[in-house]
Amino acid sequence: MSMQLNPEFRRQLWLQISATRLILAPVVIAIVVALLASTEPTASSIHGTAWVALSLAVLFWGTSVVGTSIRDEITGRTWNQQRMSRLTPWQLMSGKLFGATSYVWYVALLCALVAIFSGRADAGALGSHSPAVEYVFLLALGLFAHSVALMAPLAFQSGSGEPRVSVPTIAVFALVFVAFKAAPLGLTGGNGESVHTEWFGMTTTPQLLAMWTALSLAAWGILGAWRAMRQALQVQQLPWALPAFLAFIGVWAAGNTGLSETSMIIRVLIGATLALAAAAWVLMLWEPQSLFTWQRIRMHWAARERSRAITGVSAATSVVAFAVVGALLVAATTVTSGGAEVAGVRPAGFFVKTAGSGTLDVASHVGAFLWLALVLLRDFAFTLLADTFTTSPRRRSAVILLYLLFMYVAVPAALQTVSSDGSDWWLPTQFAAAPIILALITLLAMVGALISRMPRTVTAIATKS
Repeated sequence: MSMQLNPEFRRQLWLQISATRLILAPVVIAIVVALLASTEPTASSIHGTAWVALSLAVLFWGTSVVGTSIRDEITGRTWNQQRMSRLTPWQLMSGKLFGATSYVWYVALLCALVAIFSGRADAGALGSHSPAVEYVFLLALGLFAHSVALMAPLAFQSGSGEPRVSVPTIAVFALVFVAFKAAPLGLTGGNGESVHTEWFGMTTTPQLLAMWTALSLAAWGILGAWRAMRQALQVQQLPWALPAFLAFIGVWAAGNTGLSETSMIIRVLIGATLALAAAAWVLMLWEPQSLFTWQRIRMHWAARERSRAITGVSAATSVVAFAVVGALLVAATTVTSGGAEVAGVRPAGFFVKTAGSGTLDVASHVGAFLWLALVLLRDFAFTLLADTFTTSPRRRSAVILLYLLFMYVAVPAALQTVSSDGSDWWLPTQFAAAPIILALITLLAMVGALISRMPRTVTAIATKS
């Protein structure tokens, strides 16, 4: 359904747009431009002021308006009425994302016109090296910030339904991201076009790379806002978006590394796997896990309700699953010399070849990523086990944090005091076989403890809504 027929979009336009506001914006901008021209009659000062106003309007004003629109619905107790209406998740999301910011984009358009015309009048003005790229980058980054501000109150709510993430938090995030990308774009006045960078062997300019990155983030942000709206409307959906976004971040980072001797397939898999693994540990610590949820998933699966079983999987579970698969794929593609025979790898020969090497070949990545898959499964099993002997989310997070410190700090330090290379038997820094075997043993022990803590009787749950 188009924006013209979107009821939420039309409602937001009615709230945001009026004849007075439409006339007021160009009048104020014209007064500011006239004052700048009279006090400092240079096109550079006008261009710089217009660019700053454009950035503030898109990144901070727009972000605040989007976040406020959804937070006001939740705190004003009108959100449930919208949820029960016939509006689709896409209509609600697009109406608030583009309708609530309609006046912001109107002001931003006026500022952009002033910046463009003043930039043409002054060849040395700020952003004159590649103005189109800079404007596209800024607008795409603004869309990403708006999407995050929209999904945050929906995704992070307290038990009473009140949003726990405020708009200033998102604004600070946007500020940090802009500061991080300001130097590559040459927004500080440097000649950015004379600098080149490589991404997966392709030579490009930092401006173009930053622009495509911002466009990709804008697309991911809109997708995330749409899925957050679907979740708020209790629409069942498969848990693939978060692992896919994390994999994208890892692949993007892997393209900027200097591992030119490694094949592109392995670099992509390594980047995606490391990003997923890092996020998996964070989600294990932050997201509550429950054995009851797993029993319900198992009951749905046994009843052949595959879609309901998969949609009940938590974010931490999906990220851990994709990270384990990625780690195994890295090891498998390395063993088969670039991934030509990944499907034909036999597990027994794969493990024997890895453990029999004696030392970890850093170029092969086999031992390290096989160990990574095992410890991810082991740590996730412990998070489920921690749910059985803790009574509150805070205590559960504390127990998991102590467990991680014990497994990755205390144990290697204790082994190091026993022997000079004792920590290499626990972490895969030198020996490949020992850490893999110990990780497998501890994984089996953790799974055994988890099974022993499971309830003996399972209460049948209804398989029909």
